[in-house]
Amino acid sequence: FSNSYQVIYTVAGCADTAYASIEVKPVPQVTVQNSTICLGQVGSVSASANLPNGTWQWSNGSTANSQALSPVATTNYNVVYTLNGCNSLPATATITVLPVPSITVNSPTICLGDPALLIATANPAGGNFYWGPTASAGNNQITVTPTQDTIIPIYNVLNGCFSDTIFSQITVNPLPIISGGSDATVCAGQTITFPAETLPH
Repeated sequence: FSNSYQVIYTVAGCADTAYASIEVKPVPQVTVQNSTICLGQVGSVSASANLPNGTWQWSNGSTANSQALSPVATTNYNVVYTLNGCNSLPATATITVLPVPSITVNSPTICLGDPALLIATANPAGGNFYWGPTASAGNNQITVTPTQDTIIPIYNVLNGCFSDTIFSQITVNPLPIISGGSDATVCAGQTITFPAETLPH
């Protein structure tokens, strides 16, 4: 908006009049949009203003109103909007970067018929563990009793971020088969040897 002003200047009884107007330009206001990503993903920050046709200036040098970025850690981006020589107050948009979990799991060797305890660990700790081809959710331990060598996939999800899928390889050793030998009678204190052959299944 504009206001007009009249100025009267008087010297020794003589007056002169001048007129001036002052134009008051509005200061634009800015709002920003943040985003949250998993490490390695692309996120965006954007800004909008209440008045059109101005220019943008971000702290990282961009002059667009939005940016697609992939920071390796949570990062703030300041932006100022300029319209008709008037700058907005700085606004800050943030891309929050969540860690992607890494996991390890044991690969046990068991005898046929014995249970195998699988234990996974995640870094950072927490999240849900998904075991097996059906990817059922559970905690970081499961017990299985396979009848043959078995590979079980596992991955972890923490705050919506997925780890790589890794594999536990369970080795199942067969029970021995003992053949040969027959009943025998011995006297107390004597020893006897049975001929025996041990064969795998």
